[in-house]
Amino acid sequence: MTRYYLIPARLGSKGVPKKNRLLFEATAETIPAELASQVIMATDDGVLLQKAMDRGWHAIPRPPENTSDTSQPKEYMEFVIDAMHLEEEDEIVLLYLTYPDREWWHVEEVIRFYEEKNATSVLCAQPALTHPFKCIYPEGDYGKPVIVHEEHRRQDYPPVLEIVHFVGVFKVGAIPTLGPNLYNDETMYVPILRVRDVDNLEDLD
Repeated sequence: MTRYYLIPARLGSKGVPKKNRLLFEATAETIPAELASQVIMATDDGVLLQKAMDRGWHAIPRPPENTSDTSQPKEYMEFVIDAMHLEEEDEIVLLYLTYPDREWWHVEEVIRFYEEKNATSVLCAQPALTHPFKCIYPEGDYGKPVIVHEEHRRQDYPPVLEIVHFVGVFKVGAIPTLGPNLYNDETMYVPILRVRDVDNLEDLD
């Protein structure tokens, strides 16, 4: 079994043009040098591919169909598995560049959870900003509740968390069973405080 650290990135970005180039160092500098041979950069950005090679990482060019606006996380995971000829018992630690405040101890904490729980897929979960009991599907001037309920006191709402791909750990053999966003009913979650996920210039500032 080999544990790989996967950094997926796209050149195209709507909120912040070429944001992954801007955020690369924040993640790259946290990865211990001795893990270089286990790090995979998968991207359609030639600049990032070169940065990866300079660090001794695996650099995998992603084809256009794997980096479109509609590409799903599971698709690039399966692409990397095929490109790297990974085995079912191998593991992938997923590290998006959009979490510049992530430190290596965060990664180690999630891996430790994965190992202790004998899990096959792990993601993180942070406090939700809005409870789904308070949300509606807009229908013109009207709205349909996302969840129909009778609770009127906030204190009686059931606790909820928001799924976040801050750090993910996956057994390669389990990935075919996951949904397009890399979780299923068997996925386990590490509770964390809310984290910054860079999606626009305001997040970057």
